[in-house]
Amino acid sequence: MTKPEELFTYNDALGGVRCAKYHIVPGVGQTFRRRAILDLMDTYIPSPDAESRPRYLEIGCGTGVFAYEAYRRGCQATAHDLNQDALALVDDVFNTDKKRIEIKAKIDKNDSEFFDYIGLYEVLEHIEDDAAALRGWTNVLKPGGVLFLSVPAHEKYWNHVDDYAGHVRRYEKAQLIELCADCGLEPLNIYCFGYPFTNILQPLVNLLLHRRKFSAKKSLTKHERTLESGIDRKLDWRFSHFTPYSVLGFMSRLQRVFYSGDRGYGYCLAARKMPKSL
Repeated sequence: MTKPEELFTYNDALGGVRCAKYHIVPGVGQTFRRRAILDLMDTYIPSPDAESRPRYLEIGCGTGVFAYEAYRRGCQATAHDLNQDALALVDDVFNTDKKRIEIKAKIDKNDSEFFDYIGLYEVLEHIEDDAAALRGWTNVLKPGGVLFLSVPAHEKYWNHVDDYAGHVRRYEKAQLIELCADCGLEPLNIYCFGYPFTNILQPLVNLLLHRRKFSAKKSLTKHERTLESGIDRKLDWRFSHFTPYSVLGFMSRLQRVFYSGDRGYGYCLAARKMPKSL
């Protein structure tokens, strides 16, 4: 029987959190996105020995691995998702032996300007009115607080994975900057991550590993595909024993050279909420 302390493991060099019970393991593309997000977290979240623990909320938390990364960096971490299965998963994985992540089924008016940080990873591309959604979510962010955000980049990279995952769009950099401005957010850093490695690896992975699986899911509604995409890691787990994570980790660090370019598969940004005008 699995002991509580063995329910998940963590190894930064091998992609972070792993959990056999829920098949949590980073996919190839996720390895590069994770590194970009952590680079931003390490820039804008104070060191863990800070006197006060900042509050971090992840919206659309999926498996909760980034809420856990915030927890490791000294934050009071909270996870929210529309999928109750995702919240149950996060609670089971990270809170069985000790309380690490607060579970939040609903965001309400009591959360207004409550959080120092918000994480939105691969969420906005699922929403038709992304501006309205982002404005609503930034209401819970303190003035001067920081939003961490990741989205898929470039419509020209649209593929069957986007269809399966329930995406509405992929983003261009100018579009993302304009969206932030419309929602009272000042971009601090924008990374275009993955290049040149995911430009080679991701199409191969999509073609060889994902096409058959995604074809079998066409009967699901877009909403059902959206909910499932956040926690379904079975295929990544199946091939994890053959995935060279140490090599991918090294490559994910090399991608930093290309962050300022615009040829990667995704964008990751940090943006500060502007104070209200007097």
